Amino acid sequence: MGAQFYINTAKDDPVAILRKHGGANMILCTAPDAGSIGQLVEGLARFGQMVVVAAPQDKVAVNTLFLLVNCASVQGWAGGTPTDIEDTIAFATAFDVKPMVETFPLAEAERAYAQMQNNKVRFRSVLDCR
Repeated sequence: MGAQFYINTAKDDPVAILRKHGGANMILCTAPDAGSIGQLVEGLARFGQMVVVAAPQDKVAVNTLFLLVNCASVQGWAGGTPTDIEDTIAFATAFDVKPMVETFPLAEAERAYAQMQNNKVRFRSVLDCR
């Protein structure tokens, strides 16, 4: 999918791997897991930024000494404004980004919902109402 490398966090320590590669200039947190978010802060490079776009239910513990020493930052971003959407569409068009979608027929809406609730949906889940 165009990544330079992949980190399987179930098998590897993401912070160790990020540090091995010089740290991440930017980490986009799309999963609402407070533990992972707090841990990944230490995978940032000097002046690195973490942007959190998914809200975990639990509080996120962050090593503030790491942030201070490395001039790193963490910020939240709600997104979804018309300008954000336009920028996203322009980026996807410019770089030929295609979504990965798992489609369910409307008759299987209950199964689709169960898949979503059990974290079994791959990528984006869509109900086909045609």
